[in-house]
Amino acid sequence: MPIRIAALASRTEDVLQRLRGASVAIPAGSRLHRYLAALNAAAPLEYANPPEQLIRLCHRLLIEIDDLEQITGSLGSAQPVPGWGELVEQTLSGSPLRTEEANHSRARDVQFELLVAALFRRIGYSVSLEEPDVVAERNLHRIAIAAKRPRSRTKLRRNIHDAGKQILHLKLQGLIAIDTTVLMNPADQHLTTRDASVAYDAVTEQASNLSKYIASIAGLRFGTTKIFGVLARTAVPVWQPDTRILSFLNLWSVVGMIPPDDERRAIIEQISKNLSRIQRSGL
Repeated sequence: MPIRIAALASRTEDVLQRLRGASVAIPAGSRLHRYLAALNAAAPLEYANPPEQLIRLCHRLLIEIDDLEQITGSLGSAQPVPGWGELVEQTLSGSPLRTEEANHSRARDVQFELLVAALFRRIGYSVSLEEPDVVAERNLHRIAIAAKRPRSRTKLRRNIHDAGKQILHLKLQGLIAIDTTVLMNPADQHLTTRDASVAYDAVTEQASNLSKYIASIAGLRFGTTKIFGVLARTAVPVWQPDTRILSFLNLWSVVGMIPPDDERRAIIEQISKNLSRIQRSGL
Protein backbone atom coordinates (compact mmCIF):
# COMPACT_ATOMS: atom_id res chain seq x y z
CA MET A 1 0.00 0.00 0.00
CA PRO A 2 1.41 3.47 -0.88
CA ILE A 3 1.83 6.16 1.77
CA ARG A 4 -0.21 8.49 -0.42
CA ILE A 5 2.45 11.00 -1.40
CA ALA A 6 0.52 11.74 -4.59
CA ALA A 7 -2.68 12.38 -2.62
CA LEU A 8 -0.88 14.82 -0.31
CA ALA A 9 0.60 16.63 -3.29
CA SER A 10 -2.86 16.88 -4.86
CA ARG A 11 -4.36 18.35 -1.70
CA THR A 12 -1.51 20.85 -1.52
CA GLU A 13 -2.10 21.93 -5.11
CA ASP A 14 -5.81 22.28 -4.35
CA VAL A 15 -5.13 24.56 -1.38
CA LEU A 16 -2.77 26.66 -3.50
CA GLN A 17 -5.49 26.96 -6.14
CA ARG A 18 -8.05 28.04 -3.54
CA LEU A 19 -5.68 30.67 -2.19
CA ARG A 20 -4.96 32.00 -5.66
CA GLY A 21 -8.70 32.14 -6.30
CA ALA A 22 -9.04 34.30 -3.19
CA SER A 23 -6.29 36.62 -4.49
CA VAL A 24 -3.87 35.55 -1.75
CA ALA A 25 -0.29 36.37 -2.75
CA ILE A 26 1.81 33.20 -2.66
CA PRO A 27 5.59 33.73 -2.87
CA ALA A 28 7.58 31.24 -4.95
CA GLY A 29 9.52 30.16 -1.86
CA SER A 30 6.44 29.58 0.27
CA ARG A 31 6.28 26.70 2.71
CA LEU A 32 3.69 24.98 0.49
CA HIS A 33 5.95 25.11 -2.55
CA ARG A 34 8.80 23.70 -0.50
CA TYR A 35 6.55 20.85 0.61
CA LEU A 36 5.67 20.10 -3.00
CA ALA A 37 9.31 20.06 -4.06
CA ALA A 38 10.13 17.60 -1.27
CA LEU A 39 7.15 15.39 -2.15
CA ASN A 40 8.07 15.30 -5.82
CA ALA A 41 11.61 14.23 -4.88
CA ALA A 42 10.20 11.54 -2.56
CA ALA A 43 7.59 10.22 -4.99
CA PRO A 44 9.67 7.15 -6.01
CA LEU A 45 9.56 6.03 -2.36
CA GLU A 46 5.77 5.97 -2.18
CA TYR A 47 5.68 2.17 -2.42
CA ALA A 48 9.07 1.61 -0.75
CA ASN A 49 10.11 1.39 2.88
CA PRO A 50 10.02 5.12 3.75
CA PRO A 51 12.76 6.74 5.84
CA GLU A 52 11.72 8.41 9.11
CA GLN A 53 12.41 11.88 7.72
CA LEU A 54 9.98 11.32 4.85
CA ILE A 55 7.27 10.12 7.22
CA ARG A 56 7.81 13.21 9.38
CA LEU A 57 7.58 15.50 6.37
CA CYS A 58 4.38 13.87 5.12
CA HIS A 59 2.81 14.04 8.56
CA ARG A 60 3.66 17.70 8.97
CA LEU A 61 2.23 18.48 5.55
CA LEU A 62 -0.92 16.48 6.34
CA ILE A 63 -1.51 18.62 9.45
CA GLU A 64 -0.65 21.90 7.70
CA ILE A 65 -2.91 21.14 4.75
CA ASP A 66 -5.76 20.11 7.01
CA ASP A 67 -5.39 23.41 8.89
CA LEU A 68 -5.39 25.45 5.68
CA GLU A 69 -8.36 23.55 4.28
CA GLN A 70 -10.32 24.42 7.43
CA ILE A 71 -9.20 28.05 7.28
CA THR A 72 -9.93 28.60 3.59
CA GLY A 73 -13.18 26.66 3.72
CA SER A 74 -14.52 28.53 6.74
CA LEU A 75 -13.08 32.04 6.64
CA GLY A 76 -12.89 32.37 2.86
CA SER A 77 -16.29 30.89 2.02
CA ALA A 78 -19.55 32.79 1.44
CA GLN A 79 -19.24 36.23 2.99
CA PRO A 80 -15.50 35.94 3.67
CA VAL A 81 -14.21 37.24 7.00
CA PRO A 82 -12.51 40.61 6.39
CA GLY A 83 -8.73 40.44 6.51
CA TRP A 84 -8.42 36.67 6.39
CA GLY A 85 -6.52 36.62 3.09
CA GLU A 86 -3.86 39.07 4.25
CA LEU A 87 -3.29 37.00 7.38
CA VAL A 88 -3.11 33.74 5.41
CA GLU A 89 -0.27 35.27 3.39
CA GLN A 90 1.70 35.53 6.64
CA THR A 91 1.29 31.79 7.31
CA LEU A 92 3.13 30.70 4.17
CA SER A 93 6.68 31.39 5.30
CA GLY A 94 8.92 29.24 7.47
CA SER A 95 10.43 25.78 7.16
CA PRO A 96 8.39 22.69 6.25
CA LEU A 97 9.38 21.03 9.54
CA ARG A 98 8.71 23.07 12.64
CA THR A 99 11.83 21.76 14.36
CA GLU A 100 14.00 23.28 11.62
CA GLU A 101 13.03 26.79 12.70
CA ALA A 102 15.54 28.36 15.08
CA ASN A 103 13.29 31.23 16.09
CA HIS A 104 9.69 31.59 17.09
CA SER A 105 7.44 31.19 14.05
CA ARG A 106 5.13 34.13 13.51
CA ALA A 107 3.72 32.28 10.48
CA ARG A 108 2.55 29.34 12.58
CA ASP A 109 1.27 31.67 15.31
CA VAL A 110 -0.98 33.37 12.78
CA GLN A 111 -2.03 29.99 11.41
CA PHE A 112 -3.28 28.98 14.85
CA GLU A 113 -5.15 32.27 15.27
CA LEU A 114 -6.89 31.71 11.95
CA LEU A 115 -7.64 28.10 12.87
CA VAL A 116 -9.35 29.26 16.07
CA ALA A 117 -11.40 31.76 14.08
CA ALA A 118 -12.34 29.04 11.58
CA LEU A 119 -13.37 26.73 14.41
CA PHE A 120 -15.74 29.28 15.94
CA ARG A 121 -17.25 30.09 12.57
CA ARG A 122 -17.85 26.38 11.94
CA ILE A 123 -19.74 26.03 15.22
CA GLY A 124 -22.06 28.93 14.49
CA TYR A 125 -20.35 32.11 15.64
CA SER A 126 -19.69 35.19 13.59
CA VAL A 127 -16.02 36.11 13.90
CA SER A 128 -13.76 39.08 13.37
CA LEU A 129 -9.98 39.02 13.25
CA GLU A 130 -9.25 41.72 15.78
CA GLU A 131 -7.64 42.17 19.18
CA PRO A 132 -6.80 40.12 21.11
CA ASP A 133 -6.74 37.71 18.12
CA VAL A 134 -10.34 36.67 17.47
CA VAL A 135 -13.68 38.07 18.60
CA ALA A 136 -16.62 35.66 18.31
CA GLU A 137 -20.29 36.63 18.62
CA ARG A 138 -23.45 34.57 19.00
CA ASN A 139 -26.79 35.16 20.71
CA LEU A 140 -25.66 38.50 22.12
CA HIS A 141 -22.53 36.93 23.62
CA ARG A 142 -19.29 38.62 22.55
CA ILE A 143 -16.18 36.63 23.40
CA ALA A 144 -12.57 37.77 23.09
CA ILE A 145 -10.15 34.94 22.34
CA ALA A 146 -6.40 35.31 22.80
CA ALA A 147 -4.53 32.55 20.96
CA LYS A 148 -1.06 31.40 21.98
CA ARG A 149 1.29 28.68 20.76
CA PRO A 150 3.92 28.13 23.48
CA ARG A 151 7.20 26.56 22.38
CA SER A 152 8.08 25.06 25.76
CA ARG A 153 6.71 24.33 29.21
CA THR A 154 8.96 27.02 30.64
CA LYS A 155 7.26 29.63 28.45
CA LEU A 156 3.72 28.38 29.08
CA ARG A 157 3.05 30.60 32.10
CA ARG A 158 4.30 33.65 30.19
CA ASN A 159 1.97 32.86 27.29
CA ILE A 160 -0.99 32.47 29.65
CA HIS A 161 -0.07 35.75 31.35
CA ASP A 162 0.14 37.61 28.02
CA ALA A 163 -3.14 36.15 26.77
CA GLY A 164 -4.97 37.08 29.96
CA LYS A 165 -3.66 40.64 29.87
CA GLN A 166 -4.83 41.04 26.28
CA ILE A 167 -8.36 39.98 27.21
CA LEU A 168 -8.55 42.11 30.36
CA HIS A 169 -7.38 45.14 28.39
CA LEU A 170 -10.45 44.85 26.15
CA LYS A 171 -12.88 44.51 29.07
CA LEU A 172 -14.73 41.67 27.34
CA GLN A 173 -15.59 38.17 28.49
CA GLY A 174 -12.86 35.92 27.15
CA LEU A 175 -11.25 32.57 26.52
CA ILE A 176 -7.56 31.75 26.34
CA ALA A 177 -6.78 29.46 23.39
CA ILE A 178 -3.58 27.42 23.61
CA ASP A 179 -2.08 25.17 20.97
CA THR A 180 -0.46 22.49 23.14
CA THR A 181 1.04 20.60 20.20
CA VAL A 182 4.65 21.61 20.86
CA LEU A 183 4.29 21.05 24.62
CA MET A 184 3.12 17.48 24.05
CA ASN A 185 5.46 16.69 21.17
CA PRO A 186 8.47 19.05 21.22
CA ALA A 187 10.51 16.96 18.77
CA ASP A 188 7.58 16.74 16.32
CA GLN A 189 7.87 12.95 16.18
CA HIS A 190 5.11 10.65 15.02
CA LEU A 191 3.50 8.16 17.36
CA THR A 192 4.02 4.67 15.95
CA THR A 193 1.20 2.25 16.76
CA ARG A 194 -0.60 -0.79 15.47
CA ASP A 195 -3.87 0.30 17.08
CA ALA A 196 -5.01 3.87 16.39
CA SER A 197 -7.73 3.67 19.08
CA VAL A 198 -5.14 2.97 21.79
CA ALA A 199 -3.09 5.95 20.61
CA TYR A 200 -6.21 8.12 20.60
CA ASP A 201 -7.08 7.23 24.19
CA ALA A 202 -3.54 7.85 25.45
CA VAL A 203 -3.14 11.20 23.70
CA THR A 204 -6.63 12.34 24.68
CA GLU A 205 -5.94 11.70 28.37
CA GLN A 206 -2.63 13.54 28.22
CA ALA A 207 -4.15 16.48 26.34
CA SER A 208 -7.08 16.68 28.78
CA ASN A 209 -4.77 16.79 31.79
CA LEU A 210 -2.66 19.51 30.19
CA SER A 211 -5.76 21.59 29.37
CA LYS A 212 -6.94 21.39 32.99
CA TYR A 213 -3.48 22.40 34.18
CA ILE A 214 -3.53 25.45 31.91
CA ALA A 215 -6.99 26.40 33.18
CA SER A 216 -5.79 26.14 36.78
CA ILE A 217 -2.87 28.49 36.08
CA ALA A 218 -5.15 30.99 34.34
CA GLY A 219 -7.72 30.85 37.14
CA LEU A 220 -5.14 31.46 39.85
CA ARG A 221 -3.55 34.31 37.91
CA PHE A 222 -6.63 36.16 36.70
CA GLY A 223 -9.68 34.82 38.49
CA THR A 224 -12.86 34.25 36.54
CA THR A 225 -14.55 37.64 36.43
CA LYS A 226 -13.59 38.14 32.79
CA ILE A 227 -11.68 35.01 31.72
CA PHE A 228 -13.96 32.04 32.06
CA GLY A 229 -12.34 29.21 30.14
CA VAL A 230 -9.49 27.67 28.16
CA LEU A 231 -9.69 26.28 24.64
CA ALA A 232 -6.90 23.83 23.82
CA ARG A 233 -5.82 22.08 20.66
CA THR A 234 -3.19 19.48 19.95
CA ALA A 235 -2.24 17.68 16.73
CA VAL A 236 -0.19 14.50 17.13
CA PRO A 237 1.07 12.57 14.05
CA VAL A 238 0.34 8.84 14.04
CA TRP A 239 2.08 6.22 11.89
CA GLN A 240 0.67 2.71 11.47
CA PRO A 241 3.48 0.73 9.81
CA ASP A 242 1.48 -2.47 9.29
CA THR A 243 -1.04 -0.69 7.07
CA ARG A 244 1.24 2.23 6.07
CA ILE A 245 -1.42 4.72 7.14
CA LEU A 246 -0.47 8.33 7.83
CA SER A 247 -2.85 10.16 10.15
CA PHE A 248 -2.91 12.59 13.03
CA LEU A 249 -5.01 13.05 16.14
CA ASN A 250 -6.61 16.48 15.98
CA LEU A 251 -7.98 17.14 19.45
CA TRP A 252 -9.91 20.20 20.63
CA SER A 253 -11.21 20.67 24.16
CA VAL A 254 -12.69 23.48 26.22
CA VAL A 255 -12.32 23.72 29.99
CA GLY A 256 -14.60 25.95 32.02
CA MET A 257 -13.05 27.82 34.94
CA ILE A 258 -16.43 28.71 36.42
CA PRO A 259 -18.91 26.91 38.72
CA PRO A 260 -22.02 25.13 37.34
CA ASP A 261 -24.36 27.94 38.39
CA ASP A 262 -22.45 30.62 36.44
CA GLU A 263 -24.51 31.68 33.40
CA ARG A 264 -21.38 31.51 31.26
CA ARG A 265 -21.32 27.76 31.80
CA ALA A 266 -23.94 27.53 29.04
CA ILE A 267 -21.40 29.00 26.61
CA ILE A 268 -18.79 26.42 27.63
CA GLU A 269 -21.29 23.58 27.24
CA GLN A 270 -22.43 24.85 23.85
CA ILE A 271 -18.82 25.05 22.60
CA SER A 272 -18.03 21.61 24.03
CA LYS A 273 -21.08 20.06 22.38
CA ASN A 274 -20.11 21.44 19.00
CA LEU A 275 -16.48 20.41 19.42
CA SER A 276 -17.56 16.82 19.97
CA ARG A 277 -19.37 16.91 16.63
CA ILE A 278 -16.34 18.05 14.66
CA GLN A 279 -13.65 16.16 16.57
CA ARG A 280 -11.64 14.20 14.09
CA SER A 281 -8.67 11.92 13.78
CA GLY A 282 -7.23 13.61 10.69
CA LEU A 283 -7.31 10.39 8.68
